[in-house]
Amino acid sequence: MLVGKVRVIVENGLLSAEKAQYYIEKIEKHFKKRTLTQITFILSDDHMDLRYSFENFPFECIRRISLHTENGRKAIVS
Repeated sequence: MLVGKVRVIVENGLLSAEKAQYYIEKIEKHFKKRTLTQITFILSDDHMDLRYSFENFPFECIRRISLHTENGRKAIVS
C-alpha cells in the first residue's frame, strides 16, 4: 500500500493506514532532512519491527517497538 509517497509493507498481520501514517509522521519528524521512501512493519505477538529506507541514503534503519509497556498498555491496538 502507499501512504502519501511512502511504500508501506506489512508482514505477519494487519495494520491500518492510519497507524502506518502515525509512524511515518514520527520518522519524518525525527529525520527532517531525509525523504522517507519505504517502511516495513513486521508484526509479532510481543513487538513490532520497523524497517525504513530514505531516498539517496544507502542505509536501512531498523527499530523494534514493544507492544506492551510496563503498565500494560499497548503501543498499538488492533
